[in-house]
Amino acid sequence: MKLGLLAGNGRFPFLLLDAARAEGLHVVVAAIKEETDPEMDRSAEADAGFTAPNCSPIGSFAGPRSGPSRSLPWSSVMQWTVVSVEPKPPLALAVRFSDGTKGTVRFEPSHLRGVFEALKDPEVFRQAKVEFGTVSWPGDIDLAPDAMYREIKSTGEWVLR
Repeated sequence: MKLGLLAGNGRFPFLLLDAARAEGLHVVVAAIKEETDPEMDRSAEADAGFTAPNCSPIGSFAGPRSGPSRSLPWSSVMQWTVVSVEPKPPLALAVRFSDGTKGTVRFEPSHLRGVFEALKDPEVFRQAKVEFGTVSWPGDIDLAPDAMYREIKSTGEWVLR
């Protein structure tokens, strides 16, 4: 079976590509070259790379015979899609994933450096939201949903030290 992937920028297209391949799916990738990480071209299968000025319907990526047999949003392949987040002062989040898994993300103060330094401000921390299946804050701050899911599934809590 072939899976159609409309690849944008960021790490999620790569996560989907890896997860789909692990499930034995053939992935046909459509992307706008100027808006997609050049590494996607190297990661996609030789017959799957495609550049389009506009998004094409999934069945027309590579012609009627070689197009994907079905399409899935990346979130249906990825178990770690975050569907809700609730800040719990002072430095914790209650999160829920698309498969129903729930848990807590806890920040230790020592983790609030570099890109996470802005989260020391309680007003900023309270602005946590779900965006594209991940927890994010203003200023391009986000958390890796795959690592979060693995730890919460295993222990119920992800502690960032």
